[in-house]
Amino acid sequence: MIDRPDVSGLSDKETIDMIKAWVSQFVIGYHLCPFAASPFVKNLIRYKVVTAGEEQRLLESVSAEIDLLQTTPADEVSTTIIILCHLWSDFYDYNQGLGLVEGVIAAKGLEGVIQVASFHPNYQFAGVKPHDASNFTNRSPLPLLHLIREDDISHARDSYSDIEGIPSRNIETMEKLGFHELDNKLKLLMEKP
Repeated sequence: MIDRPDVSGLSDKETIDMIKAWVSQFVIGYHLCPFAASPFVKNLIRYKVVTAGEEQRLLESVSAEIDLLQTTPADEVSTTIIILCHLWSDFYDYNQGLGLVEGVIAAKGLEGVIQVASFHPNYQFAGVKPHDASNFTNRSPLPLLHLIREDDISHARDSYSDIEGIPSRNIETMEKLGFHELDNKLKLLMEKP
């Protein structure tokens, strides 16, 4: 399992830079999401660092970020990545917490409007061993909550011919690279600047 980096000495900017490097090198670099490059290059991704260790404070931040996505045009903020610095380091706790985040979306009546994608340093798909390279499709330096507008997903489906094939291609890419190469690259991204 991957140890989380010690972010206690990092500024919000340094933490965001770490996540931007991961988006650039993993998500875009390995073509895990064919739709990530455009908002990344255009600076349309909002990064929100949450340093609070209490779930209630995180859920308040999630709620505020959802409100921001609802009131800000997509050509100003396309999507939000919430970076969890001191909460849900255990993958089981993270999975439990996702239910709380989805509850915030539901309480706002935004199911089918806002979706959350999940990334964690120890992400593990059900039925897959921890050291399986396929887990790196969703492994990140810190626990992340990626808030996405469903309209953007629908638009992506309309503009990309084989959206259903993305997960299997991603797994194939990760398996070709192998666990050790991916693990080493992720650990390098997690080193303090």
